[in-house]
Amino acid sequence: MAGGWASLGLMPELVDAAENDFDWILPTGVQDECIPLILGGGDVMASAETGSGKTAAFALPTLQISHEEMTAAGSTRRKVAGKKESAGKSHPRILQFQMSVYDRDKNISIDSNSGGLLLQSRDINEWSGCRCDAGVASGGKWYFECTIRDEGIVRVGLSTKFASLDLGADEGGYGYGGTGMKVHRGKFEPYFIESDATKGKVSFGKNDVIGCLVNLLGENSSVSFSKNGIMIGKAFDIDLHESTKKDCQQYALFPTVSLKNAECELNFGRHGMNSFCFPPPSEEKYLPIASATTLSGKVENPQTPGSDSSLDYYGKREGPLAIVIEPTRDLAQQTYRVFSDFARRLSDPGIEAALLVGGINPQRVLRQLQRNNVHVVVGTPPIVMSYIKQGKIKTSRCCMFILDEVSD
Repeated sequence: MAGGWASLGLMPELVDAAENDFDWILPTGVQDECIPLILGGGDVMASAETGSGKTAAFALPTLQISHEEMTAAGSTRRKVAGKKESAGKSHPRILQFQMSVYDRDKNISIDSNSGGLLLQSRDINEWSGCRCDAGVASGGKWYFECTIRDEGIVRVGLSTKFASLDLGADEGGYGYGGTGMKVHRGKFEPYFIESDATKGKVSFGKNDVIGCLVNLLGENSSVSFSKNGIMIGKAFDIDLHESTKKDCQQYALFPTVSLKNAECELNFGRHGMNSFCFPPPSEEKYLPIASATTLSGKVENPQTPGSDSSLDYYGKREGPLAIVIEPTRDLAQQTYRVFSDFARRLSDPGIEAALLVGGINPQRVLRQLQRNNVHVVVGTPPIVMSYIKQGKIKTSRCCMFILDEVSD
């Protein structure tokens, strides 16, 4: 890759370790291909020759994801402490609008260099969806855009936290697709320009920019769309009146996309209305959805660690974040050394790797596991499986599983 290590989306600490501690000038082919995919949340299968740098290809992104998870967990604990200190006070918070790496289908990959805005799915048969880390529940008129980056099919809109990621398939989803159809409750209808239905339904494709306009003022809430700056008109009425009497989070609407062999890029207006390709007319008084705060109707996705609805999430999870299985003791030791060497560069929080193979005393590692202080376990199949069955290795926190040297 032309940009070298820095172009793969790795943390500066890991880039510096690769270039200076290991004297790796450029990533190898397998590293170049695998690291961005793993960081983007993809399930990756790779084949490479011995000496190709395969171990680092999975170790580096595993360490980074572990560090990000632990950072999010630390943020949650600080948030709980902050809630205790500021009980009774109300403070607006502006949190990052980005597509969630947690609330998505398995075929969705998110570009780690895009700030959580560029995503794709290469499944040609099934719809794959992804919801935003944050949404809006009441008050305000909000706007965001979705740019179609290739020839696949995209459906864009909003959904509630419990809705299907197949956008529009149930009562919680409101979607507009590239075929010119709008969909809600699984019912597809042609979507026409409101002022001139004779022009037929409005389809969209590569390079088109779809604007989503969410009006949550009063009882006549609605969702409308535009294409390349041309208003199509109201697509859906949304009855949020009853939600004011209930839990508003249940009725919050989160930006959502569903893809079929497609790529798209979201713009939530983090840099204001001028950052949009086609901002709505100023007299309409729409605001960038990224400017929403908790005092103006902003709601966090409960699937996202660190959100108000996930404060108990990290406290209840136990065990390593990643489990790496190697076929032999020697290979496990080599892999463990790679993890340990790179982990030394990570701090606040630090990442701890542990080795579980035959011929070593496991008591220190088991004590660390009991205290939930191990983030990556490297071991051989019989040892690791034995401790999992005995309950000594918990798996409720595990989000990565690496099976190395499967040909052996």
